[in-house]
Amino acid sequence: MKRKSINTFVFSMLAVKCTKMLYKYRKLKNGLYNMMITMFRFFRPHFSEIFLFLNYENKDVLKEEMYVNDRGCFVGKNIISILHISKKITEKGEIVYRIYERGKDIIIPLMSGKNFLGILQLTCRDDFEPPKSYCEDLTILQEILSQGVQYLISRIKINEISGILKKISEINKKFISLIEAPNMEKRLIRILLEEVGFDRVIIYFYDENERAILYVGIYGKRKIFKYRVSQKKLKEYIYENYKEIPHIHIPIEINSHQKGGVIVDNFLTLIEFTDEIKEFFLELATELSLLFENSDLFKNIKREAIFDHLTGLYRPKYFYDRVDEELKYLEKAAFIYIDFDYFKDINDSYGHPIGDKVLEIAGKIIRKNLRSTDIPCRMGGDEFIIFLPEMDRQKALKVANRILAHFKNHPININNISLNLSLSAGISVFPDDAREREALLALADKALYVAKEKGRGQIFSDEILKKY
Repeated sequence: MKRKSINTFVFSMLAVKCTKMLYKYRKLKNGLYNMMITMFRFFRPHFSEIFLFLNYENKDVLKEEMYVNDRGCFVGKNIISILHISKKITEKGEIVYRIYERGKDIIIPLMSGKNFLGILQLTCRDDFEPPKSYCEDLTILQEILSQGVQYLISRIKINEISGILKKISEINKKFISLIEAPNMEKRLIRILLEEVGFDRVIIYFYDENERAILYVGIYGKRKIFKYRVSQKKLKEYIYENYKEIPHIHIPIEINSHQKGGVIVDNFLTLIEFTDEIKEFFLELATELSLLFENSDLFKNIKREAIFDHLTGLYRPKYFYDRVDEELKYLEKAAFIYIDFDYFKDINDSYGHPIGDKVLEIAGKIIRKNLRSTDIPCRMGGDEFIIFLPEMDRQKALKVANRILAHFKNHPININNISLNLSLSAGISVFPDDAREREALLALADKALYVAKEKGRGQIFSDEILKKY
């Protein structure tokens, strides 16, 4: 009885000293390191190793925080399942002495009320056999040390939250730069993998055909994978594959409609996300939705600045910029100026909605009769200009004839109204007719005017205009 009292007193003094280490140092690792060293120096005659496992990331998993032996003190790397530990330890908080094939140890559960915080594992030396009362004497160490470990876990969580807040702030700054960036989805995945440390990030969008476009990034791999699947298959994949995998799934909404989603998971480590990580990722998800909404808005604004909303052809400003850049490097090129004959009669007879529909169809027909390198533009009203890189006069005449013949031979049908359309065209050629864009457009426009004066439904070029 007397020995028990001495052990209890000594163990309580040790526990107080070790716990003070956790409060003393600003850096948690320093406090933890000194606590483990102090404890090992005391227990060294009887124990060869001491391990500290904590349960702060997942209620079903213990993370080896640190261990110490005759060689020194080290940061732990192992993870063990609580299911492999006796319920006497995890639920009742009993100190257990174990004898097994590889040796002997004492397991001290660290508790906060009924909450299981972790374990302190003392590995016995071969020549040490703990007295029967030894485990009972360790209860005072268990009680005081549990308070210190509770503080330690709280500090770890606070640091984790602070770290996440800092990362969210940093990520938000990076998000802003992504709005105008090409391959925004791939860059975003890299940020989430590298900055936050998820095992895998999946971003998906729904296209106009209700199919899902997936971008998949995996931690440690440089390549971002891209897939196209049906919405049904995607939903089945999410339902079947994420039953056992820790994950967070956030929908991306633009104008109150779901346009896709972001899934982050730990499919490699299977470590559950803490409530703090879930909460802060939800905050991050708000920023993600704003990012995609702003990016979508930016793309729409950019598209509207480049393309005519009615015909889908380029707007004049973009057309001028492209042509000026192209003319710096081309040896030859041609312009075709096209205008409908009597288009005003269509608007007057059938109304502007029918007229707009004619222009919409005209844009598709013009695009269909051009190469991918050609640059068509709606100048305004029913006037169109086409830039043909690396094309001479004769080839430009063929293109113009093909477009005019299509309209002449294929009436446009709108709301049971059949319209036979006639177009006139004027052509100018670089560098034969002029070298500057403004002069070339003016010559093509003049040739178009002559075509209309000569009876409409015709094509004139600057060369013919000189003779005329």
